[in-house]
Amino acid sequence: MIGMFLYWQHYLEKVHDDPGSPYSVLTPPPLMKLSIWTRANGRIAAMFMIAFTNWCAFIAWTFWVQVCLLINAWLIKSR
Repeated sequence: MIGMFLYWQHYLEKVHDDPGSPYSVLTPPPLMKLSIWTRANGRIAAMFMIAFTNWCAFIAWTFWVQVCLLINAWLIKSR
């Protein structure tokens, strides 16, 4: 599914980059141009991946904090 989505975004980018392509309701602008990942020799992609990893770590940390607080509250209540 993700591969099909990426192919569709690539197709939409190519259609909108061609000035001679006809307008169609079936070809809206892409959500994010895939060519942005190759800008600055891949430095943008590296920055996106670092930001994504940072976000994942924060979400995981908040999840485990909530789990630990819940277990701690349950242990105090069960005494």
